[in-house]
Amino acid sequence: MSIQAQYECFKEISQANIRTLFTPSDLREITERAGWNIIREDSIVPVGLQDARWEVDITLADYMTELSKLENVPDKLKTYIQSEVKLLREITRNAYEVQTMPTFIFVAE
Repeated sequence: MSIQAQYECFKEISQANIRTLFTPSDLREITERAGWNIIREDSIVPVGLQDARWEVDITLADYMTELSKLENVPDKLKTYIQSEVKLLREITRNAYEVQTMPTFIFVAE
C-alpha cells in the first residue's frame, strides 16, 4: 500500500508493516549494484490471507493521525495523500474482498 509508505518514510522510528515501497525492478537493481546475480525469481500469490483488508482498514482509520504527527511532510503531499485515501475509501467501500498483493521472491548468489 503505497499510501502508508508515503508518510511512513518520513518517520525516524516506525512500527508499521509498510515503511518503504520496493518494486521488483528496484530490488533487482539493488541486488545487481551490490554485486549479486539473481538466479531465480518468482511471485507468491497469497490465497485466503486477509492482510490487504487489514492494511486498507488501518490506513483509512489512522492516516489523519499519522499525518498530523509529522511536521516535515510538505502540505502538497498531505493533500495528495488525502486524495488517495478518498479514492481508496471509494474503491473499497463496496468491495467484499480486497486482494493481497503477490510477494516477489528471488534467489541470488
